[in-house]
Amino acid sequence: MYIRYTSEEAEKTSLPGTIESLITDFGRMLIVRCLRPDRIAHCVLNFVTHNIGSKFVEPPILQLNTILEDSNKRSPLIFILSPGVDPAPKLQQLAEDKMMAQSRYYTLSLGQGQAPRARKLLEAGIKKVDEQILKEERY
Repeated sequence: MYIRYTSEEAEKTSLPGTIESLITDFGRMLIVRCLRPDRIAHCVLNFVTHNIGSKFVEPPILQLNTILEDSNKRSPLIFILSPGVDPAPKLQQLAEDKMMAQSRYYTLSLGQGQAPRARKLLEAGIKKVDEQILKEERY
């Protein structure tokens, strides 16, 4: 049985004998978890898609205008991103559309030695209600 689970897409491999007809999707997930823990995320994705729907695994479309309306200086926007995702171009476009790109919108990529500058930007932004992007990128 383990030989079947050495394939690239182990979560899609058929189970031997009558096990295939007897096991549930959840049972399949348990087997994959035991034999191929590196494929469990894909298996969970398939499980959720087949059992409750794809809308629960697809990321929502980011509506920055709506999000901006819900924010204020006491409730800032914080984006927690996955590797490879960068909302900066969309935020830059939004700042330009709202006529704040030149005077109230700042970006700073955090890195070695940037903490003092970031602190100053944050302190000034709190006083003046500026829009800021501080990015810490780790891969």
